[in-house]
Amino acid sequence: KTNTDKVSMIDDNLSEGNLQKISTYEMSDHLKYSTVDIFIKEPKLRIAEIAVTNTGNIDNKYKFNFFYDVKNAFVEGFYLIQRLIVGLVSIWPILVIASLIFYFLRKRKKPLNFEKEHVDE
Repeated sequence: KTNTDKVSMIDDNLSEGNLQKISTYEMSDHLKYSTVDIFIKEPKLRIAEIAVTNTGNIDNKYKFNFFYDVKNAFVEGFYLIQRLIVGLVSIWPILVIASLIFYFLRKRKKPLNFEKEHVDE
């Protein structure tokens, strides 16, 4: 190959590279300034209702079972205890300071009461 062929190939390669860069920039500009419309459609849901025999009243159909309520009460009570323990652990510095203040106030008041009792006798 002659030098002119090599130069023309290099020129072609450079121009192809420049065209690719330009198309990349154009694509990024189109992506940056594009508007996307999203339509979300909720599927139609059907809820089946099964007839229950031996219901004396229409309200009985929608009442929960007693044991189900008791089980839920135990579970909620357990979760309440967990939340209380986590809450107490999170405020431990306040509890330590309050207990120290209570201890020192109580310790300081005891001798005063003891002296008053001896004065009265």
